Amino acid sequence: MNGADLTIRGMTAADIPPLLKIERVSFPVPWSAGMFIMQLGLADETENLVILSGDRVIGYISSWYGYEEMHILSIAVAPDDRGGRAAEMLLAEAMKRSREKGCLKAVLEVRMSNSRAIRFYEKHHFKEVGRRKGYYSDSGEDALIFYREIGQEEDRGKD
Repeated sequence: MNGADLTIRGMTAADIPPLLKIERVSFPVPWSAGMFIMQLGLADETENLVILSGDRVIGYISSWYGYEEMHILSIAVAPDDRGGRAAEMLLAEAMKRSREKGCLKAVLEVRMSNSRAIRFYEKHHFKEVGRRKGYYSDSGEDALIFYREIGQEEDRGKD
């Protein structure tokens, strides 16, 4: 999957069933349909994007905006579609849209044990800036806080 056959668009309620399948195989505590519906209902404060391969939803990114900050809540790609460009494309589009809304920085939390996600964020210029002790209620695992400025060269498609 080179990205040429992938498209990104805003998430709709019709996307929730395939997103729930992706959630269940991606996270120990997956989002519910209600959480996606809540995100969609907060359109002025959120960005919710899906990526499609043909007409099949293969991933998404959800984030909140506030105080010149984009807070990435969740990003996931279906297991069979990982390792291509889908996650990179989602992140790049979300960063571009957040910059257009006046955001200057991006922040997120990631499980300490999620080495694949940590490598992904580091590759995209996020830096670890802190830790939230016991952040994940299912395991008590700490979350690493990652941060980066928005508007760097790689956000303009020159990565």
